[in-house]
Amino acid sequence: MIPPYRMPLTPEMSPKECADCAFLLDAIGIPYERRTTASGASLWVLPEHHARAAHELGAYLRENRRPAQAPVAWPRLSMNFLKSSTLLFTWLSIAPSMSPAFSMTPSGS
Repeated sequence: MIPPYRMPLTPEMSPKECADCAFLLDAIGIPYERRTTASGASLWVLPEHHARAAHELGAYLRENRRPAQAPVAWPRLSMNFLKSSTLLFTWLSIAPSMSPAFSMTPSGS
């Protein structure tokens, strides 16, 4: 008797990830075979179950994916930048203005 042909359902993954996927297939009643190699494990199913297994596994992985990481905070300004900007601001605030020392309009005397 020829054993039934099975199709790969998952790529090689860690044993824990494979066990999670196998748990799902057990829960929905899809027979599978787990194949383990030195680099990981994968799940194989019969061709008549492949479409449903792939659909259910895809939905499970989308629903249970890890939450997105928080956005990266803006980098803090360096001390050199803060010192130089403070110096520039200080220089601008004490720099002499270009206003004339005398007025061309007569003062009200």
